[in-house]
Amino acid sequence: MLTESERKRIIDNCKAALLSVAPNYFCAPLPGGDKIFSERMFAYEFYHQLRIKFEGESWYVNGEFRKGLTLAGVTFDQLTVIPDIVIHHSGTLKDNIATFEIKVAPKVSASEIIRDLEKLEMYTRPTNGLNFKIGALIMVNQCLNIMYEGCSADEKKRISNLISTYPRIAIWNIPRPISSGSGAKIYLNADCLKIYHKECMPSGLQLSNSIR
Repeated sequence: MLTESERKRIIDNCKAALLSVAPNYFCAPLPGGDKIFSERMFAYEFYHQLRIKFEGESWYVNGEFRKGLTLAGVTFDQLTVIPDIVIHHSGTLKDNIATFEIKVAPKVSASEIIRDLEKLEMYTRPTNGLNFKIGALIMVNQCLNIMYEGCSADEKKRISNLISTYPRIAIWNIPRPISSGSGAKIYLNADCLKIYHKECMPSGLQLSNSIR
């Protein structure tokens, strides 16, 4: 069981790792002027930054770890669940700390957001789940508020209900990376990260810069 101070420290480390992902990992230019939005390119760098922030800790940072298949036999819509990134102890369902799903495309559908939130709810479920304490959907290159406004009434209700019902999960949104620093010390301005969680979504989306 995490204390409030431990929970805050873990979340602060995760936020610091995310803000250490330089803008060139959000998308990359292609010959001819096009851009590529690669989830793996972004996720690998976020994983690297998490490893730095949690160096010396007792937990492991793993990417695409088949936690459900190897330990719990958990399925989701008849598919084995594989979180994009986890912070955990391998070989056990105890002491699972944080789990992340990642979306980097500039056009993510409401159904994709709903599916990832449903997976995060299952990952963080204390019983009949994977018992992670913190679950976050990291959504970059698209503004959640704008996407939400274009959703149907049913989609808006489902997204709001998932966030407002389950305090263990949240959406971490960086619509556009805004860099600070220079050279080898480029990082993101904290103002470009918006976090949506239970306290700010009982009936609709509102901006928040904190999470509990």
